[in-house]
Amino acid sequence: MLDSMAGQEIGRLLRDRLIDPVMACLASHLGQSSDSGCRLTITPTSGTFHTALDQKGIELPSADTDLTRLKPYLHNCSAKDRRRIRIELDPQLLMIRDIRLPLPAKKNLHNVLLYEMDRLSPFNSEQVYFHFKPLDQDDKRGWIKGRLIVAQKCRLDPWYALLNQLAVEIESVTLVGDASPLTLKPRNGKSSGIMGGKLNTLMAVCLMVLLVVALATPVWQQRQIAIDLENTMRRAQKKAADVMQLQEQLAQRRDAVGMVSSERESYLAMSEALLELTRVIPVGSWTRRVILSPEQVNVTGESDQAAELITLLEHSTLFEAVRFKSPVVQSRRNGKEVFDLTMQLTRERVE
Repeated sequence: MLDSMAGQEIGRLLRDRLIDPVMACLASHLGQSSDSGCRLTITPTSGTFHTALDQKGIELPSADTDLTRLKPYLHNCSAKDRRRIRIELDPQLLMIRDIRLPLPAKKNLHNVLLYEMDRLSPFNSEQVYFHFKPLDQDDKRGWIKGRLIVAQKCRLDPWYALLNQLAVEIESVTLVGDASPLTLKPRNGKSSGIMGGKLNTLMAVCLMVLLVVALATPVWQQRQIAIDLENTMRRAQKKAADVMQLQEQLAQRRDAVGMVSSERESYLAMSEALLELTRVIPVGSWTRRVILSPEQVNVTGESDQAAELITLLEHSTLFEAVRFKSPVVQSRRNGKEVFDLTMQLTRERVE
């Protein structure tokens, strides 16, 4: 079904945009050399069949006529082994009005007119044949102006059916007195013109090209999407790796800062320990050497009462487990008691 719709659409575009304009151009340049000389003039009440030999014509009160009346004249309608006829329409059969449409509608004019037909005429798109002739175009105001020509199918289809029974092709459809071709005929009917015999082949080739494009486009699109996704994933992975590296560096720096902070909190400043020793050791005592480590303090010095130092130091908030490392001896030089103390730090800072 889709293939059939696509073929009809291609055929319509070929007829409207290529075949009919080319035929009109050739006819105007060649002096209607491709004209078979036969024409059918249709009015609201009747029809007239003309041949090249009989300009007066044969009056047909309606399309429901005896085919035997026309068959003797059909040999005069042959052109290049084909029976062809021109259709002339009385303007009274048509509704003609000037309209304007938004300029973007030009890209899809046929479908726009189909959609807007019930607004532009008293009929819907399924009831009519229509032709749009552009008049002028105003880009500044954004409108395209033209003349819409509408014909009811019910008034033309019986005559088209009569020609179909006679196996006669419609060469063109025009207004009486105007040679400009109109698209007022069935779009799925037989096409006329010098390319008539090759149209089906051309449509088939176009359809094959469209099918190839239709089949290849999704594959190409999927491949392009896959490439884009792969590139996006690579960029995301690179960003993720960079983020992870930054996180690792940040964690390392946090650990380093935490370690420094921990060390600063766990160790007493030497100045605080020395300040506390200066405060606790009484007058008459002094130190010769102070060794400060993270866990303990060793103090060597002289005092009048070395034993009292232990009690004074243990009352400090910074020292505990105060004891002599060696026996106290008396100095021969000044009679002072020489002591060598060791104590543990309590890890509490002096406020």
